[in-house]
Amino acid sequence: MNDFSMITGSGKKSRHNFGGKDTFPQSLTEKDTGQNSAVASKSDSLDILFDMVAKSLTSLLSYSNFSDAIKKTLEFLGTTTNMDRVYIFENHIDPDKGILLTSQRFEWASDQASVQIDNPYLQNIPYETVSPRLAGLLQADMVCKEVSRNFTPSEQQYLAPQGIKSIIIVPIRIDGRLWGFVGFDDCHQERDWTQNEESILRVAAAGIGNAIKRKQAEEALKYSEALYRIFFETTQSVVLLLSPDARILAWNSAAEKLFGCNIEEVIGKSYVELFVQKRDQTEVRNSILQILAGKESRNVEGEIVAKNGAIRTIRWNAVRLPERNTIPSGIIACGQDISERKRIESDLARAQKLETVGILAGGIAHDFNNLLATVLGNISLAKVELNPDDEIFIKLTCAEQACFQARELTNRLISFSDSGAPLRKTMSLAAFLQKVVPFSLTNAAIHCEYALPENLHHVTIDEDQIQHVIGHLLRNAQEAMPDGGQIVIEAENVDVAGDLLPGLESGPYVRCAIRDQGKGIPREIQPHIFDPHFTSKSQGTQKGSGLGLAVCFSIIKKHDGTITFSSEPGRGTTFEIYLPAVMKKEDAAPVESSAKPVAERILLMDDEETVREITGQILTHLGYEVELASNGDEAIARFMKAESEGRPFSQVLLDLTIRGGMGGFKTLQKLREINPEVRAVIVSGYTNDPVVEFFNMHGFNASLTKPFTIKQLKTALANSKA
Repeated sequence: MNDFSMITGSGKKSRHNFGGKDTFPQSLTEKDTGQNSAVASKSDSLDILFDMVAKSLTSLLSYSNFSDAIKKTLEFLGTTTNMDRVYIFENHIDPDKGILLTSQRFEWASDQASVQIDNPYLQNIPYETVSPRLAGLLQADMVCKEVSRNFTPSEQQYLAPQGIKSIIIVPIRIDGRLWGFVGFDDCHQERDWTQNEESILRVAAAGIGNAIKRKQAEEALKYSEALYRIFFETTQSVVLLLSPDARILAWNSAAEKLFGCNIEEVIGKSYVELFVQKRDQTEVRNSILQILAGKESRNVEGEIVAKNGAIRTIRWNAVRLPERNTIPSGIIACGQDISERKRIESDLARAQKLETVGILAGGIAHDFNNLLATVLGNISLAKVELNPDDEIFIKLTCAEQACFQARELTNRLISFSDSGAPLRKTMSLAAFLQKVVPFSLTNAAIHCEYALPENLHHVTIDEDQIQHVIGHLLRNAQEAMPDGGQIVIEAENVDVAGDLLPGLESGPYVRCAIRDQGKGIPREIQPHIFDPHFTSKSQGTQKGSGLGLAVCFSIIKKHDGTITFSSEPGRGTTFEIYLPAVMKKEDAAPVESSAKPVAERILLMDDEETVREITGQILTHLGYEVELASNGDEAIARFMKAESEGRPFSQVLLDLTIRGGMGGFKTLQKLREINPEVRAVIVSGYTNDPVVEFFNMHGFNASLTKPFTIKQLKTALANSKA
């Protein structure tokens, strides 16, 4: 006989015999018509059992809390079948031994049965040692049912302490895999189970498996969503979700940082209208349409305009979002801010251009300065013999001024070359600006306003080079305001930290800004304004060589600083110069000597014959006794001879660069081996060579750059003796 009990309407258990005929409670059968209760057939009992199982599984699939729903379902199944204990075990693999284990996960127990959910012996049970036949049956998708007298010794070890008289175990399979099982214990009697009853319990097990599968899918989805959210919020890439009409649906914190807006400010608004420049909007809209049509967008570079007006370059990858009811739901775009990389690439390309120009410019400037030295020297000597009121004297003075202008041109060229290191001295930038700015303002309709704090740090600069930079920026500002306006020149002390300004090391700087109210720089040419040979000026009456800002850029870089700009078409331009700050006071300038030198012997070395001859004539005019040498070997020989004859040279003038021979620096080292006390002046057509700038660090007593005037030569010789 197969006994199950059913729940009556009053909640009491009533024992029924499935093998014969019995009576079911009114709550589960037709209403009583006043006669004796109808006898339920066996098929009716099965139908009722199936109906009760179906109801329990229906409630399981509509759960809000999975754990509570499983427990309620087990309770419903247990009370419906009049069992003492119903439970669920899950299979898993031992990570160390690789064997199949099973552990209890859920349980319901009646008031007459002991609760086993916390029993440690029911966790990590190895099938192969406890019940190999159970493992075999479950793997074969068969129901296992047994009574206590037939338990194997190993099964008795686990089941007898729980008071189990009979047991039925039904496999739970998920996607064809044995996930675990649901078990039913009767602790009061031994039972046999019919095939139909097993089938109904299989339905229950299948329903539980479906609920577990759904729970697993939900957990996997939640985990996937959590991973997505973590990626979405922590990735350094910008992530945008856009609707088909390019309205912003969502973005991550990286996007918020890049664009400078909170999501609340932009959600539902057009990405194109908010952050794409007008000139690019049509192209971007067409790209979005192509993505919606199924074309992926890979490594596409584009510019965006942040809330603060900053233009950033982004490399985008974008794809269409999954469709909803055959309608595209939008696109997802991931982007990386490559503005810094583009800047570095631009700086590298500019540096390569400057290097190419510098190689050519350095050689030309050196040779040109040698020619100017000859011309200027002859002019200076000719003027000595003339009356200042003489017409020829006036013409020679004009020619002399032209030589000075030509020298300024060569100095600009040398700014590109490796030899263009600044000749620096420490000074007050505020005083320097107030001195040089007025000379660069030529438009009376333009007013200049200063904002220079008293505590402004000193800077170490090459006066001529920085004056050239300031002058060029002021000329550009005046050209941008032909009808007049205001130029503001301001400076302040700043501390640069980290990557605040690319290319600058951390430390104290002085920032100098020159701001105009002009027409501004068109956006399309802004990336190129520091490139050599690039000019926005026409080739008519106002010609541009394309070297002006490139020279400024090179000069400031060689001062260990940087120059930046910001410009809004129609609203003006601001150039900012950052120079390293120092705490020293301005060095005293060399004092020129007007005293006429006594007859002294001077050795002059230069490989250019015309320069050598005219400089010798000037020195003779100044009262010196001069000997000339064309290279280092000749200079050393003459020096040794003079020492041996007791007629030593008091000073030597040595050209820095000798073609195919020993230059001034090595020659001086040899001369100092003969006479360590000799006074030396280094002479060079490379006006910004480090040996010229730091002559004392290289063993020289003074420096002189070509071309030079008689006055400058006298000063160099006086400083050498000082």
